Amino acid sequence: MHWAWCVGFVLVCAACTPVSQDSFEDLLERQQQLRYGVHYLVTFDGQESEMVHYVDMRSGSIRQDTAAGGVITRTITDGDEGVSCVYSAGWTCVPAVSGALELVYQESGEVAVAPSRTVAGVNTQCFVSDDSERCFSHDGVPLFIHLFDSETVFTAQNFTLTIPRDAFVPPQ
Repeated sequence: MHWAWCVGFVLVCAACTPVSQDSFEDLLERQQQLRYGVHYLVTFDGQESEMVHYVDMRSGSIRQDTAAGGVITRTITDGDEGVSCVYSAGWTCVPAVSGALELVYQESGEVAVAPSRTVAGVNTQCFVSDDSERCFSHDGVPLFIHLFDSETVFTAQNFTLTIPRDAFVPPQ
């Protein structure tokens, strides 16, 4: 496995090449038109959990469902509105101050092209910065994310470019 990151202006990785701003910006541009859903396996501190992430980039809506220890948590951000819900013996929802974890790539600083990975059966385009490695489908869907500071890894198990019509409606 090749590890790579950028430190200031120095690229540290023999397998990485500086990214063309045009190619990275093209990916970000394609992302702005996306509606997608991803089922991630999340690894953090030796523990695994699952997360379903729905995103409508056009409207700014994000939904994140996590399951851990038999409890399902759903966070929905629809524009400036947010709601956080927990399912135990039924759904309980409250207004949320902060929204769902946004996994789309909004990086600043130096970015380099990293070796591609096959994730969810797709050959991805990968980028690395000083704080993360992220790999995307050709359409721009984030399929692999490794956050270096927390050692959290999101690996897509599957994804779709079609999301349910009611994906951003809080459960009853």
